[in-house]
Amino acid sequence: MTDRRLLEIDYATPPANGDIPTYDSTTASWLPAAGGGGGGITVEQAQDAIGTILLDTATIDFTYDDPTPSISAIVIDDSITNTKLANVATQTFKGRTTGGTGDPEDLTIAQAKTLLNLTGTNTGDQTTIVAISSTKAEFDTACSDGNFLYVGDVTTNATHTGEVTGSGALTVDKTAITNKTLVTAEAGDKILVADASDSENLKYVTAQTIADLATGGVSDGDKGDITVTASGATWTIDGRVVTGAKIALNTILTENISDAQVSTAKIVDDNVLFSKIQNIATAKLLGRGTALTGDVEEITLGTNLSFTGTTLDAASPTTIVGITGSLAEFNTALTGADFATGGGTVTGASSGTNTGDQSIFQTIAVAGQSDVVADSTTDTLTLVAGSNISITTNAGTDSITITGTASGSFSMTETEIDFGTTPQWGKTFTVVDGTVSGASKISAWPSGNVATSRVGNDNEWDMIICTALAGTGEFTLTAMAMPGPIVGKRKVYYAIA
Repeated sequence: MTDRRLLEIDYATPPANGDIPTYDSTTASWLPAAGGGGGGITVEQAQDAIGTILLDTATIDFTYDDPTPSISAIVIDDSITNTKLANVATQTFKGRTTGGTGDPEDLTIAQAKTLLNLTGTNTGDQTTIVAISSTKAEFDTACSDGNFLYVGDVTTNATHTGEVTGSGALTVDKTAITNKTLVTAEAGDKILVADASDSENLKYVTAQTIADLATGGVSDGDKGDITVTASGATWTIDGRVVTGAKIALNTILTENISDAQVSTAKIVDDNVLFSKIQNIATAKLLGRGTALTGDVEEITLGTNLSFTGTTLDAASPTTIVGITGSLAEFNTALTGADFATGGGTVTGASSGTNTGDQSIFQTIAVAGQSDVVADSTTDTLTLVAGSNISITTNAGTDSITITGTASGSFSMTETEIDFGTTPQWGKTFTVVDGTVSGASKISAWPSGNVATSRVGNDNEWDMIICTALAGTGEFTLTAMAMPGPIVGKRKVYYAIA
């Protein structure tokens, strides 16, 4: 065995309390715990390592106390089985004959008999009772709360009275047996019954006789609502003859109906009550907001809607959102044109029920153009078709159709935009294109192609609405996600005119 005794350690600095040296097999020497190739452990680490490898068993419970430090082990109550005890010789008892309390000892049969105060051989069954040999007087003396009744002392054929009368052959009073419940009287499947034809005397009747009585006298055939077969043994109720009046109340329960056996067609119209519909929360309506046909859903009341009892109330709005009354607010809300500042009335003759002055627009204004003003109540507004435009009218439907007649082609370009990793509802991008000028008209829309690091059905998740503002050699693209928000890249097309 290699001698690795701890001889001397050359510490560069004095060791700290609790340091443990470690053996380095490379240099065949002991090294300080700190520094050097040993990489030793502290006393605390050694204690913890020992504490963690001690595992409890079904018999031993270990406890590791780190601050002390100490390790204790106890034997768990009721955990020592017979196999864990020391082996004993055949015909040996566990006990103790030595005076005073102490360890259990192995006892021989003789020692056990001495502890139990047994004498003699005590082998085999015992045929006599101590102090009793044979006489009745000895038994009576041994019995402290009465005497034995011996067969020889019983009087035979005693006369009985009450519910059982007679001597020898006894008679049971039939009125003493109440409820007359059918019972199995003896072997052979016999039943005890009261015979009404014989003063209600009780008699045995075989089970087969009862079965014969149930079917006796009924021949096979159609008996109306019931058909009898198998020589009267099988009675079948005809279909659809049991009406509600024939069924006792509350006798058909949910568990009596097989799953998926009641179809919609089997429910009588107008018979599903409100109480049979599942409960809903307060202030909810029933309907469906989810797309496609499906189950009824709870509908939440929107703005200006409320319940008064079971009445649905709708509050009348007093303003239009964003408009309180000024012309400037109306013009701001109206895109593409302004409201005219003037108003006019149609006066003069009228027909039908339309009597009195009628409010109309007498001026049609287009931004950057001169106003078209009605000169009289009979003045006519003429619509003129411009280049590549046709106008058609339909007197029957009182409609005017304006159609563009221009034809040609245009080219479109695909570009990729990136909303980044932070969810966005909308974002503005600068798209560089040398063909763009300040007068360019630009249209942009989502591409169906897959963007970088995306999947092919992005367009099914969120719709993107695009607008473009032309610049010089570039344009500003604004993309809004609906419903949003979205992340990552998307591809869009744009066309320049």
